[in-house]
Amino acid sequence: MKVTNFLNDLLNKNPKLIAFGETYHGAHEVVIKEIISYISNFSTIFIEKPVSMQPFIDEYLSAGNINEGLESHIQNSAKEGKDIRKTTLMILDAARLEKTPMFCIDSSKIKTDEYVIESTIGRYFLHGSSRDEDMFVNMKKTMGKNKNIFFGGFQHLMNGIHFRSGDKTLGSRLHEEYGDRFYSCAIYKLKEKDSDIIVSNIAGFDMQKEELSSELIAFLESKEIKPRDKQGKLIFDGYILHK
Repeated sequence: MKVTNFLNDLLNKNPKLIAFGETYHGAHEVVIKEIISYISNFSTIFIEKPVSMQPFIDEYLSAGNINEGLESHIQNSAKEGKDIRKTTLMILDAARLEKTPMFCIDSSKIKTDEYVIESTIGRYFLHGSSRDEDMFVNMKKTMGKNKNIFFGGFQHLMNGIHFRSGDKTLGSRLHEEYGDRFYSCAIYKLKEKDSDIIVSNIAGFDMQKEELSSELIAFLESKEIKPRDKQGKLIFDGYILHK
């Protein structure tokens, strides 16, 4: 369906949290642009960035300044081949305009009084040894009273076990905590050979209410994503595909 109809339907579900998972950070500008046009409907924004970045984010939200810490984060991502500047600033500008609180919820990049468990991936954990656990804890304690929104990586939102940590994903934890008031949505950019799956440039698919076409299922399986797990649970509640 049209992405505007898809997003309107999601809001009508009266969710506690809608989480959008990028399959590649910075590659979904057209989708993020659509999503943030609805940002006034949300009381809190969560982003998959280290909690140690919160002061950099707060400065931008209060004064519109891209300080050294935020610029360094953007440039380091670019060195990894992820051009996140436009999508990051797009979300920040929307939050600043609407005066919506935004929280970094990922494990810290620096050791603090709270984040003391050093990892092998350049992070310091809050309790255990999982970024998913830290993100869940941080999200739960700062969850707004009304609708909330999260932007992050799709692997963390899949129902099940994270492929790298071997621990329960953030998505699994959120489903357990909030039930059907949590909605997870994966965002995919189609390659030219797959572009005929959708008619328009961008479309949404609600797995909770519609059956997917055989072409779309074949596409997802080519990405090693099956719509449901062995127990029949949805891997994601919805998908947004774009050209």
